[in-house]
Amino acid sequence: MLLPGYALMSQGTQIHVATWPGTSSSRHSFLSAAFASQAAAYVIDVGGLFSQQSIPEEYRELDREMPGESSIYDPNGNLIAGPAEGETILIAEGSTEAIYAAKAECDIGGHYSRPDIFQLHINRKPTQRVVNIDTEVDPVNINPPFD
Repeated sequence: MLLPGYALMSQGTQIHVATWPGTSSSRHSFLSAAFASQAAAYVIDVGGLFSQQSIPEEYRELDREMPGESSIYDPNGNLIAGPAEGETILIAEGSTEAIYAAKAECDIGGHYSRPDIFQLHINRKPTQRVVNIDTEVDPVNINPPFD
């Protein structure tokens, strides 16, 4: 999620809700802390909750459990709530002052981004999921004449 993440960071995101792919809680922790630190934003990491009991027995060996570990990180990447497993509500206090102070130290969208070298173009125009292309197609002759 490097480019979409950078797009959010450069626009000044202050609170980011994340759900990361995979089942490794340590991976989620690393990614959330890194995003919080780079974006200088609070990150609410929502862990997937998935138990073997919710899967039909014949498919249980195909999937892994997801304990639902959720956490909250401050704009410096520090863990301030959680990790908590299962269905729960996490609460943490935050402040805009902490966000502004962290953004002043690490301006990801400012001069560190080297706009003289790199640019990220974002297309905000509405797009269509299915596009019909009206072009003539040469028919394939499936019954060629015999000599």
